[in-house]
Amino acid sequence: MPDLVSERIRCKDLRGKVTSVENAARLIQDGMSVGVCSDLLPFCRALEKEGREGRDLQIHLWSGVAILQADRILGKTGTIKRRIGQQTLLRKPINTRQVQYLDTPLGSFYPAIRAGEFGSLDVAILEAVSITKEGNLIPAYRLHDMPNFAQAAGRVIVQLNTAYPTHFEGMHDVYIPGDPPKRKSIPISCIDDRAGTPYIPLNPDKILAIYLSDEPEPIDADDSVDKTSAAIASHLLAFLRKEVAQGKLPPSLLPMEIGLGMIPTAVMKAFENAEFESLEFYSAVLNDGLLGLLSRRKVRAASGTGFFLSPRGEKHLLENLHEYHKKVVFRPVEIADCPEVIMRLGVLALNGAIEADIYGNVNSSHIMNGDIVSGVGGAVDFAMNAYLSVILLPSTAKGGNISCIVPMTSHVDIPEHGVDLLVTEQGVADLRGLVPKERADKIIRLCAHPDYRPILREYFQRALKEAGGHEPQLPDEALSFHSRFLKTGSMKLTGGK
Repeated sequence: MPDLVSERIRCKDLRGKVTSVENAARLIQDGMSVGVCSDLLPFCRALEKEGREGRDLQIHLWSGVAILQADRILGKTGTIKRRIGQQTLLRKPINTRQVQYLDTPLGSFYPAIRAGEFGSLDVAILEAVSITKEGNLIPAYRLHDMPNFAQAAGRVIVQLNTAYPTHFEGMHDVYIPGDPPKRKSIPISCIDDRAGTPYIPLNPDKILAIYLSDEPEPIDADDSVDKTSAAIASHLLAFLRKEVAQGKLPPSLLPMEIGLGMIPTAVMKAFENAEFESLEFYSAVLNDGLLGLLSRRKVRAASGTGFFLSPRGEKHLLENLHEYHKKVVFRPVEIADCPEVIMRLGVLALNGAIEADIYGNVNSSHIMNGDIVSGVGGAVDFAMNAYLSVILLPSTAKGGNISCIVPMTSHVDIPEHGVDLLVTEQGVADLRGLVPKERADKIIRLCAHPDYRPILREYFQRALKEAGGHEPQLPDEALSFHSRFLKTGSMKLTGGK
């Protein structure tokens, strides 16, 4: 163990701060604001154990990472009092109001932290594979919001993860923008441009403790693809081929942003077998699918906050790290989701949704009774600033009892002004240059499921006639699809209207 410590911790003054994970966990006090950027399984289990043993401990948890095991583990014990940032694994405690949740677009999350809008960040728990002689951190394949938390936190605890090699050094580009007024331009104009440091700058005096972990932390990921997702991917690629043929897009397309889930998996698999070469990705999330494209030498460069990998994907990355080291750049979330950079690069944004309405407004975070599914993350930043904003979703859910195309969404995350293209397994609605009436006609005709097209069309025609206006809605019926489902278990009409 001493040899491992000296090898991984090059700053001699910090070696004396190595302690057990249990001792590190006891440094977290009731009422603290804590920034967490990785799963940190040993640390979370140590906090969980203390909670189960009766320690009075509730924290404010900050993180821009959606799939965060801290949410799952600490949410069960009631350790999280308030959550700020992005989440997907804390739904039940939030929706039962056990946890106060502040959802915030990630592009503006970090400037708000620096401005003090959320109060002080007491402690950040950061992960590294090594520490430089100056005390700076070298992460593994997840950078996320660690640079911002290292800057903002009063004190820092480091999980030194020896399960990963130190060869990740050099893959990171850590740049934190200045604040207004007279904020300078971010010097990134190509996917693989570098603007900052290959490490997380950190004053070693901030470090409270360092504990060692030899536990890898991949995510539970499923790379299966159903017929609906495959059809959505097929429609998308057909559209892109047409755009290239018409000279509207270059043969290598534009830098792409894509997330996690079955539809993104289907899209990446479709690209594996497609003719497109020299692809570029500028995304918050890098997934298993990117590794498939990298292994086929279809990717020129990729930039993201980190990989979200299955155990198989993690094994593949580590086995091919030397080769992928040249093509992948890890950046802070604030840069990955930055409107300035997204717009400059001309990103092709591919985002999912829960539902969209007939005018193109998109709900990506809430279900119809007000329960939250996930935070909005960076979807708004990408959609509103992309060169081409694409929304990918199935036309129905719950065995066909829910139409994902509705008269009016029950919640809006991305307004119609941030949606250029709507794609379901039914087809593609290109909404560019269309007025609301034209958008509604196209969405109903090309994207809605045949079971729901007649009642959507009938609603729209009556709204045109009875309500009038630029974007007509019938206030008493705009959410009738949702209320019908909540009453009967289906959005379908059971009888004639």
